[in-house]
Amino acid sequence: MAQTVRRAIEGRYPSCYIPSRIKERRAKARALRLEQQRKPDKLEDFTCYSESDSEEETPSQQHRILSTSYNFVDYVRSREILAPEPRTVDPSYATRHMLTHDMFRE
Repeated sequence: MAQTVRRAIEGRYPSCYIPSRIKERRAKARALRLEQQRKPDKLEDFTCYSESDSEEETPSQQHRILSTSYNFVDYVRSREILAPEPRTVDPSYATRHMLTHDMFRE
């Protein structure tokens, strides 16, 4: 998997910023919290305690999540233009791609 941290050159938000992503993440987190807090109808064999750390995401966490692109095209484009963005690629990504698409030749 490729990972590229996008840095905005112009403007306030990174290129992969989509406002609906924040709302979607908050709704999923809220639904998960409500599901965990819901009391079951039957007694369970074990007790689950909710984590006190699983509150809302901080603005810095949201910024980090929204400014990171896992798109391989963004990785290649960033590399081609020699952008000073931190980028990484999983070494097994290429091998997995070659195996999936029958690219090995004897």
